[in-house]
Amino acid sequence: MKYDETTNYNELSTVGERLTYLRKYYGYSQKDISIILDVTQGTVSKYEVGTRPIPTEVIDKLAVMYKVPAEFIEQGIEKPNVEEFQWISPEDIVHLSNFINSLKYLKKKL
Repeated sequence: MKYDETTNYNELSTVGERLTYLRKYYGYSQKDISIILDVTQGTVSKYEVGTRPIPTEVIDKLAVMYKVPAEFIEQGIEKPNVEEFQWISPEDIVHLSNFINSLKYLKKKL
């Protein structure tokens, strides 16, 4: 499937198709997403082709990053609302992700 501004989001029938669409819509590579999520590029690829389950916390992080409801990624049932999180920049997402990973690391140390 070709992903561009003419793609109808209702045609995206799988989680992987929706993830691929959103990633390309925002101009990210799989490597970019892997860095943000702190996973390998291969893991991102498996999420997109549907051969690896996506943890809820990953879906939530991607929903914020892509400025869509998590339900859109999971089920494709709601039209994306890019206005809701317009104030969050991709750089902010990276900083938030790093902060969350730091908190997880500290929690393990306790």
